[in-house]
Amino acid sequence: MKKTKLLGIPAAIGLGLYLGYQSIVSCSGPVPFKVLQTEGTVPILMYHNIDDKDDRFSVSPQTLREHLEFLHDHDFKLITPDDFFSGYYQSQSDNKKPVLLTFDDCSEGQFRIENDSIDPNSAVGILEDFTKKNPDFGKGAIFFCDYMKETATGQFVYSVPFDQPDSSTEKLDFLLEHYTLGNHTLTHSYIDNSSKKEVETEIKSLDQKLGVKTTYFAYPFGHLPQSTEVQAYLKETMTGSFSCKNDLSLSPADPKFDSLHIPRIEMNEHSQYKLDLINWRLEHLLAPQQTLPSLIPVASAREESPLQKSTTQMAAKETNPKNRLIILDPGHGGIDTGAVVEGMYEDEIAYDITVRLRELLLHDGYSVHQTIYDNQTKYAPVDKLVANKSEYLVDAHGKKIKLTSRYLGKRTAIIDSFYDSGQDNLLVSVHINSVFNPLISPVNFDPILNPLFTSVQGARVYYPSEKMYGSKPAEEKSRRFAQTVKASFEKYLIPTYSIDFLGLELGFMKDTLDFDRFHLAIFGTKLEDKILIECANLQNQNDRIKLADPNERQRLALAIYDGIVHYINQP
Repeated sequence: MKKTKLLGIPAAIGLGLYLGYQSIVSCSGPVPFKVLQTEGTVPILMYHNIDDKDDRFSVSPQTLREHLEFLHDHDFKLITPDDFFSGYYQSQSDNKKPVLLTFDDCSEGQFRIENDSIDPNSAVGILEDFTKKNPDFGKGAIFFCDYMKETATGQFVYSVPFDQPDSSTEKLDFLLEHYTLGNHTLTHSYIDNSSKKEVETEIKSLDQKLGVKTTYFAYPFGHLPQSTEVQAYLKETMTGSFSCKNDLSLSPADPKFDSLHIPRIEMNEHSQYKLDLINWRLEHLLAPQQTLPSLIPVASAREESPLQKSTTQMAAKETNPKNRLIILDPGHGGIDTGAVVEGMYEDEIAYDITVRLRELLLHDGYSVHQTIYDNQTKYAPVDKLVANKSEYLVDAHGKKIKLTSRYLGKRTAIIDSFYDSGQDNLLVSVHINSVFNPLISPVNFDPILNPLFTSVQGARVYYPSEKMYGSKPAEEKSRRFAQTVKASFEKYLIPTYSIDFLGLELGFMKDTLDFDRFHLAIFGTKLEDKILIECANLQNQNDRIKLADPNERQRLALAIYDGIVHYINQP
């Protein structure tokens, strides 16, 4: 009776909340979480410069060839914009996935003439060569033109499309015959606050110079007009207007399709992971019952030291423009198993996901240091998780430190040894949650509140608060980092949740991102870009089933990898 009285208030609160959500908690089990799932099925890729510069708007000729090879090898097929809007591609029975290519700003690298021939290293030369060798790949692209050229100082000056004035007419004639010309306004001007007359003049003036009535439009700088009059004009005169939203497009046949807001996926020298993600999402949407695939094969166990490739400060590579070191910290280890539910150990799951993540990053040439290694499972993922205490810490010099205690102080010191005030090194600490009601003990015997906590499903991302750790830069950087990773979880259809303090407000229903409300020792490090990820909830039966599947652990690793790469490559 005393115990009942002591717990009466929280239990009553829990009962009220529980009954209030009975309409949500169905007989099938967990609370359904809102997952941001893009319904689009058509990737529209946006390219700019084709050159060897390493910036946001450049793709090298070789990388463009590799992108085409990837698309061809993964059963994509080029479609024309007319195919896209007419629905013709949907009537084909070849089981190919459609992809539409677009090129903005008509730079010389997109179409160059040398010795009276198309330069094979220009975009048109590459497309012509590739589609000739692979006729099953289809053919098509939109080249969005203007009459401006961006100088080395970032200024725009008047110039003919694709530069090279002597061959300008020849190029336009060729594109009109074999590809599609689109409108990017005459002067590549911001049209955010432009009037209808101003936008109409820009579009019609360009059409006059091109000698064609364009029906496809790309917003300069990606900025959409605020004026409803301009929007109505574009809706009336253009078949489609393309933005840059980095998402798949709906089919024009979809009732929710909006011809004024057609999303495109921005491509540059570091965008291979986007193609991986596009392919995964389309295969998952088209065959949702199949086993989730791995995008990049995980390398087999390596015999060399794990530090041989990971802790060396590598020279800047194309895939790592800022040469950041990524520090991966698998939670717990050694005698500290972390959470344990029905024979599943947090430290083993976190370690397996982390080494998968490490392989993906090393595959792309990133510098990686992993704080924990396991003698038993070496440096590679495993299909079946086996509990053991053979994990050890590895410091910056490769020295092994046996985990006979939690050693949080030493773990933090190892991470701090990589601190460099002039370099934004990243810290990602990987954990598996065990959501429970901290007011009730033992947890498993409370019939009222436990359903609320066992129904929590999916991942949560923490970042350090300035209030607790005294660093405003760390909070600001880490918040962006956390939000980017959270968005990646949503892309991979991994639910995310938030729990308010003590779980009494059912914050996980809000699907929001809270910064750290509790003290997390790992956030005491000097690094400013740092997050802690709870990949799933061991108390939830669905999450336990998924965590036991190596394909699902690979999916978690891919989602984190995608978030890291997105964050590093943010402008």
